Amino acid sequence: TLRRSSGEKEWAYEEHLFQKFDARFQELNAIVHKSVVHAATRKSTASQEAAVGKRVPRLEYRGISLGQIREFVRSVRAWSGNAEGVAWDTLTTDQVYREFIAKRWDGDLSYMEAVSSGPRTPQFKIDHSWAACFKDTVSAIEWHAEARHLGDMTLYWIDILAYRSSIPRESFQDEQQGWREQLNEDISGVAFLWVNKKELITRIWRMWELQTSLLSGNTMDFACPTGALACTHAFSSGWEFGCFEVGIARILVGIDVRRCTASHKEDVDLIMAKFAAIRGGT
Repeated sequence: TLRRSSGEKEWAYEEHLFQKFDARFQELNAIVHKSVVHAATRKSTASQEAAVGKRVPRLEYRGISLGQIREFVRSVRAWSGNAEGVAWDTLTTDQVYREFIAKRWDGDLSYMEAVSSGPRTPQFKIDHSWAACFKDTVSAIEWHAEARHLGDMTLYWIDILAYRSSIPRESFQDEQQGWREQLNEDISGVAFLWVNKKELITRIWRMWELQTSLLSGNTMDFACPTGALACTHAFSSGWEFGCFEVGIARILVGIDVRRCTASHKEDVDLIMAKFAAIRGGT
């Protein structure tokens, strides 16, 4: 055994650290590994993109860059300033999808496909409420991006830009079978965007996304119009960035999933069956 001039074992302190924080080091290794795989995947698909063109058949590969999201937001804001009966301050994400996206990209392409050259594996998935004000959703994305120091090239996955408006409930089509599972396997984390309204939080699909994120081991972050909160892996500046609304936290801790709702009753039945199938579920 190597020893220092003082007689102490060489690297004894370092060995102690590795033993004491073994679980944390394993967790960090997993995060680094996933980041490297994600970067390698982006490079490996570069040659495919030129051949595939704009069409991206599978939902899980419709990642869109933060820069492209920002450009989309600028377009929506300009449209809302000129469109009759539309106001930026009250415009919901659902309205953006139905009145802006669906009327401009009403062919067989999603917005992502219209502005991208081919399939792209996202790093972060965005979970949000379609009934929330779009400006609040945008603010929450920016808080998350700043908290994680993400640049314009960071790839997000967000449903309103991934779905083809010409295909009702595209995510449930047979050709998309297994896309959610593959997406959750590929991403590094999920950004949950919240607003301080109970009816927009207590949604059954959002609760299932929380459950699957917890089980996946991916990074899980919360964001709102005033700040962001790291749930599993701290930001470089700590666990909170900006000011995460305490009212949202109070609603979340008091949720009874059995009382959560969805736009379609069959979705409630589907998700409750999934919860029941989990060990300890009811």
